Amino acid sequence: MQENIIFLDIDGVLNGEEQFEMPPRFSKEAIFVLKQIITKYQAKIVITSSWQRSDGSNRNKIKSMFQSVGFEVFDFIHPSLKGTYLNKELSNRSCGILDYLLHHPCYYLILDDEYQKEYEFLKLHYYQTPTLKGLTEKDLPHLYFKALNDQQLIPFSYEEKNKYYKKRKI
Repeated sequence: MQENIIFLDIDGVLNGEEQFEMPPRFSKEAIFVLKQIITKYQAKIVITSSWQRSDGSNRNKIKSMFQSVGFEVFDFIHPSLKGTYLNKELSNRSCGILDYLLHHPCYYLILDDEYQKEYEFLKLHYYQTPTLKGLTEKDLPHLYFKALNDQQLIPFSYEEKNKYYKKRKI
């Protein structure tokens, strides 16, 4: 059985504008909704948020914050590295999600408050929450998981693929 993965941004998804402060706070409603999704689908959280910092130094803090509200963070998408695939036209976040999906077949849902035109271009399955409110119960009917297939990931021919994706030299 494949896993259900939630690629999760934090600001604007788990809190609204009134909680954008330090230390950060999560919206009770957003936490309630996320718990329902995780329980219903036995989903795992993969953090895509820039909260982890470009060097990953905040990851332990994030794990602790999530544990304090009853969640386990399964993994992180590194916000500043492009992963196995390099594409100068895509954001670091999108490249990280693509890399994860290519190496970990799963059903997935991307939750983000920012409009990502490239999610649409790549035909990735995402749900955009309202930045000022975050995730609410009204969003529940729209939240589901979808499998990735090659046609979704690369909306151009195999030959063109090599123009856009090149193996990263490490």
